Amino acid sequence: MVTKEWLNNDTNLTGCTILSDDNIVKSVNEACPSDNDSDERNQDVNDTEPTHADAFTALDTALTWYERQAESCSTKLLLLKRLRDLVAAKRCSTIVQKKLVITFINIFLKNRE
Repeated sequence: MVTKEWLNNDTNLTGCTILSDDNIVKSVNEACPSDNDSDERNQDVNDTEPTHADAFTALDTALTWYERQAESCSTKLLLLKRLRDLVAAKRCSTIVQKKLVITFINIFLKNRE
């Protein structure tokens, strides 16, 4: 009984409109049209990811900076070095893979002649 009274009081309020789900979505989209634009711009930015070389350069710069800070910690410094070394290994493997692919393509092209 109390719930019915509460619901009936809501319908009697002046100045308040009861909206359906579709109307709520429509009013929110109309109020915030710029949100959709920023999502599209963020998608363009997120489509390109840094290369191993980019990551290595960034981590090497961060490592150099962190070493010069007064509050640097040897444990965190070691962690940064390990991350940089991981990226360096991935960068090298990518270079080796590219060289292998180029070598196989050259061998294939020579054998076709």
